[in-house]
Amino acid sequence: MARNEFLTALASTPTDKPISPSDVAKALATPPFVNVPGAFNTRDLSHPPHLRQGLIYRSGVPKNLTTEGKALLSNTLHIKTIFDMRSPKEQTQTPIGNLEHDYGIKVVSLSWDTVPSTLDITDYISDPLNTDIWNGGAKGYSKQYFEVLSVYKTAYRTVLTHLLKTPNSPILFNCHAGKDRTGVLAALILSLAGVPDADIAYDYSLTRIGFEPERESLIAFIKKWKPELTEDTPGMREFSAVREEYMVRFLKDAREVYGGDEGEGWAEGYVKRELGFSGEEVDMLKENLRGASS
Repeated sequence: MARNEFLTALASTPTDKPISPSDVAKALATPPFVNVPGAFNTRDLSHPPHLRQGLIYRSGVPKNLTTEGKALLSNTLHIKTIFDMRSPKEQTQTPIGNLEHDYGIKVVSLSWDTVPSTLDITDYISDPLNTDIWNGGAKGYSKQYFEVLSVYKTAYRTVLTHLLKTPNSPILFNCHAGKDRTGVLAALILSLAGVPDADIAYDYSLTRIGFEPERESLIAFIKKWKPELTEDTPGMREFSAVREEYMVRFLKDAREVYGGDEGEGWAEGYVKRELGFSGEEVDMLKENLRGASS
């Protein structure tokens, strides 16, 4: 996943500022983005030689798939399984629908093991004495993403088991915006594959571009979810942003918690200790991610 300077610059656009339609169109036609009609924030997670192309895709909820979009997923991308990691309420309110009969795509409903804690916006307030103006967001999201690792163990284990047992069956996984639950799983897979932190953070930041077509509806969703929060609420600026710094901080913290001896990465430590994979299974999973030709 080579860094694209145009995408990097566009990804720094504040969430409260729109991206021009022409720039969005250009960006979404640029890899790793995949233009799937009726879906948004869809990207190929590949990072050769660590993670092969066409195996894993990530996205926001593909709730408005057109006939063309469904056919593209099935016939062009050869996706046979979609893992939907939204909450039961989200899945009921905006279902993806049955794609198995006509398109051969199975939608697997995954959710949390326990209900996540309520958002505390004060977690995201930056320390004014810190020269990094995004330090609050980095701190807050690292805390949130550790909770994601804790409450989505079954979901993550299910996805990794699929990749272990059916290595040549492309998948797509999503949450609501394709940012947090999806972003943590993407970081886990990329880290397990040996992708450098900077490239994982770059992938994470591209969500700012990917959700632009749904930006207004996502803002409305947050206002309905937490009506007491406004753009002037302390911590809201940091919470609303999608910054590479956030993922860099999370990966650093994850390494301190899950990293093992003898160079074992945090992702390997997590999937062994928290998800129950053996060392042999982890080695096979890494091989499956790279592909037989590696």
